[in-house]
Amino acid sequence: MKPISRHFFSAFSKFLLISLTGCSVLIGQVKPVEEKSKAHYWKDASLIDPRFQLIPQTVEAGGASDAAWQSKPLEAVISVNSSCRAQAFPTEIEEVSQSLLAQWSAVKDLTQRHTSQAGFSAHVSSGRGVYLDQERKFENWVIKSPSCIYDIVLISSIEGHESALKTFLTFKDTLNLR
Repeated sequence: MKPISRHFFSAFSKFLLISLTGCSVLIGQVKPVEEKSKAHYWKDASLIDPRFQLIPQTVEAGGASDAAWQSKPLEAVISVNSSCRAQAFPTEIEEVSQSLLAQWSAVKDLTQRHTSQAGFSAHVSSGRGVYLDQERKFENWVIKSPSCIYDIVLISSIEGHESALKTFLTFKDTLNLR
């Protein structure tokens, strides 16, 4: 595995926390209490795979992820984000997926499909591309419930992707969506 620079990983993690939230891109900034799911709806990824460690939340703006974990050995980050409203959500999951993909360049091997997660409509995008000047692989799940849209994202090195993907899929299946 190609060694990753400390500077890159630090910048990558901070950038992910602040801006890789498709929900905030489309919906805009509103009060965090109105925007985020009110309860922790995820299982700590470090309990699934101890190679992943929680990234401390330092930004208290509406654009930050609900939670994110990094694995330095796998050069991977898992993030989860929610955006909720009191009434039905007008945004389509394909729009959120496209906003997540727009942050990548030179995308290859892109696959997209509709599926369901916990009985809710979901859109999955996976592939590889250039993110922060490095080639990486990704898996994005956007899930829409009646009142929330969730985006669950994995970004990893090419070499660490298969192992990180197993953890990511297990993590995704533990989500308690409303």
